[in-house]
Amino acid sequence: MTKLLYQTNSYLKEFSAKVVSVMADIHTILLDQTVFYPGGGGQVYDKGIIEFNGERAVLKRAKYSPDGILHIFEEGEPIPEDGCEVTGTIDWDRRYKVMRTHTAMHILCGTIFRDYGALVTGGDMEPLKGRMDFELPVLSVVKPFVRPVLNPPCEIYIRIADRVLTLQIRGTQRGAGSQYSEQKERCTSSHHRNTA
Repeated sequence: MTKLLYQTNSYLKEFSAKVVSVMADIHTILLDQTVFYPGGGGQVYDKGIIEFNGERAVLKRAKYSPDGILHIFEEGEPIPEDGCEVTGTIDWDRRYKVMRTHTAMHILCGTIFRDYGALVTGGDMEPLKGRMDFELPVLSVVKPFVRPVLNPPCEIYIRIADRVLTLQIRGTQRGAGSQYSEQKERCTSSHHRNTA
């Protein structure tokens, strides 16, 4: 199984790892650890590069599998061999924008839950753009309710919790919270450190 470095430090831009499996026919490798987020819960996957033995390969995407995080290369890119030591670097500009968007969506989610008791029913996002669906009959204006949450800026608290425990919390949604958004949320992706 791949160690998920992004869960404990969303700000890692580069990491070292070892190739534990190669699927050359589908331009894919499995690493022992990664900072590349595979996507999920509406958040997009990371892109970047992987360097090894003087080669540089463009990573098309990371993707979840039961065996770990798959690292899928663009067709025609060199692929490292099994056991090879590699260095991965994420597309930081893309990741940072995704983290800001994802964290803002948590704040919106928390505010709507706090003020209306409504849960998220769906959503989608890309860098600096997102959409959330809530189980609400009618919602007139949210902006005036969200603005006080963001002003003044506050820290985002991220904790790694036991999965079984988090599943027992009724009404939980996805994992970051702020001093204004106190309900707990489950999430495994990357988050911004504050609302500034």
